[in-house]
Amino acid sequence: MQSEIQKLIRNRPPQEAMMGMQQLQAQFQETKKALQQEAEDKVAEVRSGKA
Repeated sequence: MQSEIQKLIRNRPPQEAMMGMQQLQAQFQETKKALQQEAEDKVAEVRSGKA
C-alpha cells in the first residue's frame, strides 16, 4: 500500500493524489475487516469442533 501511495504522490496532482490515497485507505480498511471476520469465523469453527 505504501508503494501505491508513493506512486500516486509522484504521478498525480496533489488534489488527485489525496483522493486516490483516501480510496486506497478505504479499500485497505474493507479488506482488513473482511480478513478479520474470516479469521474470527475460522476460530469459532475450530472451537465448535467442526473443523
